[in-house]
Amino acid sequence: ISTGHSRGVSVPTSAVHYGKHGATVTVYAAGRARTVKVTVGTKGLLRTRITAGLRAGQRVVLAVLGKPLPSGNQNQGPGFGPGGGAVVLGP
Repeated sequence: ISTGHSRGVSVPTSAVHYGKHGATVTVYAAGRARTVKVTVGTKGLLRTRITAGLRAGQRVVLAVLGKPLPSGNQNQGPGFGPGGGAVVLGP
């Protein structure tokens, strides 16, 4: 049981990606997507609390199931443009 106040930003769990170097979230700003390293607090089935690396109001990118994922390779078709496999969530 936690009786303290939690800090951080709540994001959809599907926005958080895990790799050998820790957790990341893709942030969309000024027409560009960039990957940022984050610290994960409480993790749930639908929402995950990010305790460091993300500020309230930042837009996060979610994958759309059934569509190709964005790629850094410019030769593999659409990325974040029309028909791309991502949704931007945020203000």
